[in-house]
Amino acid sequence: MSMLNNFLKQKNKCLFCKKNMNIILSNFINLSSIKKPLLRVKCKKNEFNFKLAFNTPIDKIIDVSLAKDILTFHVDKDCNIDILFSAFNNIYPHIEFYCSNKKCKNNAYYIYSNIFDFEKIDFNKFKLKYFEKYIEYFSIDEYCVQNDFKDKKTLIYDRSNYNLLFKSEFIDFSKMTEDRMKNKIKSIMILS
Repeated sequence: MSMLNNFLKQKNKCLFCKKNMNIILSNFINLSSIKKPLLRVKCKKNEFNFKLAFNTPIDKIIDVSLAKDILTFHVDKDCNIDILFSAFNNIYPHIEFYCSNKKCKNNAYYIYSNIFDFEKIDFNKFKLKYFEKYIEYFSIDEYCVQNDFKDKKTLIYDRSNYNLLFKSEFIDFSKMTEDRMKNKIKSIMILS
């Protein structure tokens, strides 16, 4: 099974409401801006198929697919694939899980993969080299909690201004009830 398929099966329920999470291919954007992501592609049958408009010397709309760890640009052989790949790579593509349940008490639970890293395997095909869970993010009361899987850290921010309030070793919330999670975060903040 591919890395991508394994990742898509890892987490499919919200920690809080237990509903299925949506899965999209997206790109990292500057959080201080109000721009929308360039990519917001829903996952269908463990694949992402989409069109990208490239503002490059090529200047055209390209069909792109990502399935079984292979990114494919559906273009003619005379196309400069290196420019297209560079433009795609520069928007920092990644996978995002999110809870869209309007009745979810938390209403802000996300899991992000790392930014993709590819190697070229054919004229228009690139293989995903490395892929894993990167960030888990959720809000509880006046706090934003971020689990960083790469650095094995848990960070707690003030929800109103996003100032870092607390940093610790990684705390695994997946095995806790919602009440235990809230109590853990509140006791951390009281003691810090």
